[in-house]
Amino acid sequence: MNQTTHSCLRLGLILGLLSFNKKPMSSVLKATSGGEMLNENTKEKISAVFPNAHILNIYASTEAGTVLYSKKNYFEVKDVFKNFVKIEDNELKLHESILGKFNEKIIIDDWYSTGDLVEIICDNPLRFKFSSRKSDIVNIGGYMVNTKEVETKILEIKGINDVLVYSKKNSLIGNILFADIVLYKKSEVDESKLKKHLR
Repeated sequence: MNQTTHSCLRLGLILGLLSFNKKPMSSVLKATSGGEMLNENTKEKISAVFPNAHILNIYASTEAGTVLYSKKNYFEVKDVFKNFVKIEDNELKLHESILGKFNEKIIIDDWYSTGDLVEIICDNPLRFKFSSRKSDIVNIGGYMVNTKEVETKILEIKGINDVLVYSKKNSLIGNILFADIVLYKKSEVDESKLKKHLR
């Protein structure tokens, strides 16, 4: 299977990747995903469609190419990269020496800020999970809200197949959140159930 982003995988699974066969594709032995944070919900769906596939999650950037890979929901910085990767203010930074040549890179003290926010699991060796991108953080009435965290919480509700949380400008509180939700067939999730869970 070719590498694809998680949004493309989710879209394919939702629209019926199995629509022709209706059975899991057991002949697929490897699935590689990158470009976005891989959440557990999507990973479970990939496993259901490709039950024999080894799922590999990679972290790559346009600027540096593939830097990290993992078979788990966290990444571990290998010795070969330990001097080229660091976390500062919960943001992943890459040393300029591993970056490709491009005109608009912004380097401060030899380090490139990726915009990817992480949660550190262990310092030695450095292990971390991606939590979101800086662009996923929205100011709502003075509260900094992570849209990816809200999506993860909504996906905990039985009967919800997928969700996209985003913001729109609001003159009163700066921004307001919206959620586009895809339900499984015969799901009984309604607005009151959603609000109760998120409360």
